Amino acid sequence: MTEGQVIDILIAQMKGQFPRDCPKCGHHFATLRDYCLYTIPLESAMVFDLEIGGGTPQQPLGAMALSNCRCGTTLSLTSKGMAPWQYWRLINWAIRQMTRDGLTRQQLLQQLRDAAHQKVVSEPEPCAA
Repeated sequence: MTEGQVIDILIAQMKGQFPRDCPKCGHHFATLRDYCLYTIPLESAMVFDLEIGGGTPQQPLGAMALSNCRCGTTLSLTSKGMAPWQYWRLINWAIRQMTRDGLTRQQLLQQLRDAAHQKVVSEPEPCAA
C-alpha cells in the first residue's frame, strides 16, 4: 500500500462524517472541504492502538483527529465505522513506515494529516444542484 492509497482511505473515512454542525455555534459543515477550510487542526491525530504497541486487540481503540471550530469548540473526526480489516491494514502500514523512515508516531500522523488536508482543500468546489 502506498502513502497515496492511505491518504485516499483516510479521506473517504472522513468524508463519511459529513454533513455535520458545530454543537456550539451551529456552523454547518456540508463537506469535509468546508470543515478543513473553517477549522484549525489541533496537534497530530491520535491513533490509540499505535500508543499501546503491537498486537491486534479484539476491540481496537480507534483513531481521532481534533480541530477547533472558529468559535473555539473542539470537534473530532474518528475511525468509528471503519471496517476492522481496513483499520488494521492502516495500523500495520503505519508501523512499517515509522520503522522504515525512522519517524515518530507524531511525525507520521502529522505528515498524513497535512497531506490529506492539502488534497481535500485543493479539490474543486462541488457544483450546487
